[in-house]
Parts: sequence; C-alpha cells; structure tokens
Amino acid sequence: MLLREQLERLRVSEETNLDYEGTIQQFRELVQNLQSDLEHLRQKQKDQETEKSNLASQSQAMMSLNMQLQTTVMKAQAKAIDLELRKLEAAQANDRLQYSQPYLPDSFNKTENEPISTLLLFKRLVFKSELVIKHLDQTHPISEKIMDNVSESLVSICELRQKAAWVGDLAKRFVTFIKHCTPEEFTKIGRVYHDLVNNERK
Repeated sequence: MLLREQLERLRVSEETNLDYEGTIQQFRELVQNLQSDLEHLRQKQKDQETEKSNLASQSQAMMSLNMQLQTTVMKAQAKAIDLELRKLEAAQANDRLQYSQPYLPDSFNKTENEPISTLLLFKRLVFKSELVIKHLDQTHPISEKIMDNVSESLVSICELRQKAAWVGDLAKRFVTFIKHCTPEEFTKIGRVYHDLVNNERK
C-alpha cells in the first residue's frame, strides 16, 4: 500500500516536472521572441535616427547652398548696377564731347586730337592687359596648379599672362611719358595713332 502511494506520488511529480519543463521552454521561447522584437525595435529606431540626421545634414547643406546662391545673385546684381552706371558715365562723357567739339578751334583737331587719342589708346591697353591677367588668374589659378604636373596648356597660359603683363607695362610707360612730355613731343606722338589703333583692333 505504501509502495503504491510512493509510486503514485512519483508519477505525479514526473508529470508536474514535465509541465514545468514545458512551461519553462515556452517562457524561453517567449523571452527569445521578445529579445528579437526588442532588437528589431532598436535597429528601427537607430535607422530612423540616422535618417533624421541625414535629413538634417541635407537640409543644412541646402540652406548653406541657398545662402551662397543669394550672395552670388546679390553680387551679380551689384556688378550689373555698377556696369549700368559706368555705361551712363561713358554715355554722358561722349555727349559732353559731342556738345563741346563744335566749339573747339580748328587747331585742336589738327594738332591735339590725335595725341589725346593716342594717350587714351595706351590707357585702354593698360586696362585690357589688366583685364586679361585678372581673367586668367580667375579661370586658371596658376598658384594652385604649379605643384602638379605642368601641362602644355598651363605653359601657354603662363606665356599669355607674361605677354599681357609686358604689353601693360609698356603702355604704362608711354602714358607716363605722354603726360610729362613737352608740347612739341605731345604733338608728334599723335602721328603714330592710326598705326597703333589698327594694331589694337587686331
């Protein structure tokens, strides 16, 4: 009788243990599923934060680009206004000359017109040479490329810049000479005007 009760208790204990093991196994699976879901949520949150950071970075870059574009537009507008003002000054200077020229004596056209035109021609050459050099420096910054391999095009650009500088310096010397020469020399300098202006147009 006692043995039978012990066996029954043992059977019940085994069944209980099996239930416990089944419950523990289910709990483990549930924990694993929860851990997997939690890891998925963390990764999703991380992706969202990365995406949010990328969007913020792109937004900042677009704002910076927009500011640069606005600055460029403002500078372009300022240059356009300055150019129009210079055109107005040139037009008014031309009008002033047109109005005053009929009242000048005939001797002016014979002795002083061409020397003055020669002086203005040399000043134009100074301006044009400086403009060429400025354009070359902006489009082909030699100081940034001099450390790289020197190409034939860079050599040509350097030669062109050197020639423009030489023409500009020579024209400056003539301007200085004409401003300080005697009246007789001033009158003679006008003889080369037509030859020079033809070369300028070439």
